[in-house]
Amino acid sequence: MNKRTLALPGLAMATALVASSVSPVAAQATTPIYLAASLTGENEVPVEGMKVGDPDGNALAVFRIHGNRVDYAIRWHKVNAPSGFHIHRGEEGENGEVRVPFFGEALPPQLHAVKGTVIVKDTNLLARILNNPGNWYANLHNAEFAGGAVRAQLHRVRPVALESVLAHGFGRTLTTLADGRQEVPAPDTKVGDGNGRAAWLVQPADDVVWFASAWKKIDRPVMAHIHRAPKGKNGPVVVPFFEAKNGLPPSVNGLAGHAKTSEAVSQRIWKNPKNWYTNLHNAKFPGGAVRGQLYKGNDYEDTYEGNDW
Repeated sequence: MNKRTLALPGLAMATALVASSVSPVAAQATTPIYLAASLTGENEVPVEGMKVGDPDGNALAVFRIHGNRVDYAIRWHKVNAPSGFHIHRGEEGENGEVRVPFFGEALPPQLHAVKGTVIVKDTNLLARILNNPGNWYANLHNAEFAGGAVRAQLHRVRPVALESVLAHGFGRTLTTLADGRQEVPAPDTKVGDGNGRAAWLVQPADDVVWFASAWKKIDRPVMAHIHRAPKGKNGPVVVPFFEAKNGLPPSVNGLAGHAKTSEAVSQRIWKNPKNWYTNLHNAKFPGGAVRGQLYKGNDYEDTYEGNDW
């Protein structure tokens, strides 16, 4: 498959969606500060009794620190499903304790990027990280490399849209804006979160469907799919994106990944996206929390006319 390039319209949509969800605790006069890290296995330091250092893997992480809010985004390559991501105290070549945990649960194997938010009560800790980021490192763990698969010291960077970490590599995409009002009642199940919102980029390509999403005001998602049906009707699952039986880690509010399908299905989705919809499910709304019909280009106005996005 050809290398994919960034889709700016879809990225702008996702960025606007997430920006609108900033909570009052983050609405401070201070200017956000951005850090980044380019993680590799060779940066790992041996840990007694644990395997470290994936020789093939790498990752890119970006952090935005604003008051006591830390937003993060990480994209990995050739690293099996991550099960932990943290900032540790430690200079290059030494290990240190976890000081800012982002998640500590295994992610679905279909994913290759996530973003999220944590609140750190110890603002002095964040001040120490910002004053000397080189003394702190990001570490991504998984089941195979419990001591750390890939690692890197932090450094300051210019402002960057964290959603770009999810959208990196996308070319021509389908898009949707999902909410609870688009859900259709189904027997014996609860649907339609009245407060939740999600934005999706969907790119069918050959026998793969690439996807990226960011959401707000939705409890931990447990699964997401593409279903086949026009607006106002329910239809079968055709492309399962991911499943997390206990829900995604609570800090996660965005992700990207890919799902296998047939070339025929990819072509049908691309040619007539209005007949297909994304559905994001959670424990509270097992029949679907937020739904959105797919569209491309100028179809947006026709599909969402009157929607108060």
